Amino acid sequence: MIPGRDRGEGMPAPRSGLTLLFRAALVAATIAIAWFAFTPAPPAGIERLWDKLQHAFAFLVLSALLDLAMPGRGAGFKIAVALGYGALIEAVQSQLPWRDASLRDLAADLLGIGAYFFALRPLAAMPRRCRS
Repeated sequence: MIPGRDRGEGMPAPRSGLTLLFRAALVAATIAIAWFAFTPAPPAGIERLWDKLQHAFAFLVLSALLDLAMPGRGAGFKIAVALGYGALIEAVQSQLPWRDASLRDLAADLLGIGAYFFALRPLAAMPRRCRS
């Protein structure tokens, strides 16, 4: 027996089933966003007029999943990861002949990230009685 290990000291906290579910959803969302970002032709029905709104919404959802999937990490880390993923997408798109990289797209990503971390997340953290 290893000293200190019989009470679980030094061991990582067990992951909850809900955290694992959010991690799986985060992986799925990350893959879906990459597919939409790198595919030569967007699926039928997706309007180019709403491109920036789509970016903002995708990164709002990504930020929420990232927050819920990594409960032990700070908001600054999560914001940096989400924004880094957006920058990576734009860097890859700059190398694809059928896609265009855009700082406006990255700004829309940042808008979605900010909407989650600076508006929705604090609202969700408020006690229910304060919201009514």
